[in-house]
Amino acid sequence: VEFANAEQIPSIVFTGSFDDKTRAKILDLDVIDYVTKDAPGSVDYLVSIVQRIYRNRRLTALVVDDSRTARKLISKYLQQYQLKVLEAESGAAALEILNENDTPDGNDLRLVITDFHMPEMDGGELIRSIRKRWPKNELSIIGLSGNDDSHLSARFIKMGANDFLTKPFLPEEFFCRITQDLDMNDQIKALRHAATRDYLTGMYNRRFFFDVATPIFENAKRREADLMVAMIDIDHFKLVNDTYGHDVGDEVLKAVALTLNETTRDTDIIARFGGEEFCLIAPEMAPKSMAGHLEKFRNEISKL
Repeated sequence: VEFANAEQIPSIVFTGSFDDKTRAKILDLDVIDYVTKDAPGSVDYLVSIVQRIYRNRRLTALVVDDSRTARKLISKYLQQYQLKVLEAESGAAALEILNENDTPDGNDLRLVITDFHMPEMDGGELIRSIRKRWPKNELSIIGLSGNDDSHLSARFIKMGANDFLTKPFLPEEFFCRITQDLDMNDQIKALRHAATRDYLTGMYNRRFFFDVATPIFENAKRREADLMVAMIDIDHFKLVNDTYGHDVGDEVLKAVALTLNETTRDTDIIARFGGEEFCLIAPEMAPKSMAGHLEKFRNEISKL
């Protein structure tokens, strides 16, 4: 472990013998976690930790506390867990950081850890402000407090926090809560993706298309604005499947889908309608522009 730490490689200890003395010795080595070999699920848990650490390297956490000492300690734990860390000494500074990072190409800021007792804006007010813009399934919030008020944890949750910890806390509990909240968000993202995306091409599916296209159509109708809709069908697709097999047909579908995604505007919605059919809805596009748009599609696809 000491050698791995020197090389900045995160470590997990897997041990068969365990007691309080061994636990203290292990944790003094700044390991991420320890796992005991005392149950059939131990290996599964170990694998889940490794996967979590790997995913954490793409994520950012924000620590909010008016105490510099407390911020540095929590930041150290999070960095040990391979998360990128940002710090804020007040609620106002935290909201500023969140706004700066709320961009498609910004850091994937997925976790906020905030103290409750802070001047000007306490943790509860900060959570309420965050939840006006970022829902629970997009941004996890863990509340912290040194106050042993038993009602505070319920207040935090009702205000919009995902979880709550009382200081001082054990590092193991801290890591378990972080993992649980991030895993939950990953699962919700995966379910949402499965519900709205076509499994083969990754494009939006027919159901999502109608959910989104209906209000777009109604809005264009009300404003008497230009709106174009196109059905796109791959010529001779059955011949591809019959000649080369369905595996090659799948590759054709994926290649066409990729080309369509790359040649549409950010404001367009395009979905796989089923089989070899795709549908495009293009707000604020005039007929002449759509004709050129579709010819561009046709040319690009014919090159495949």
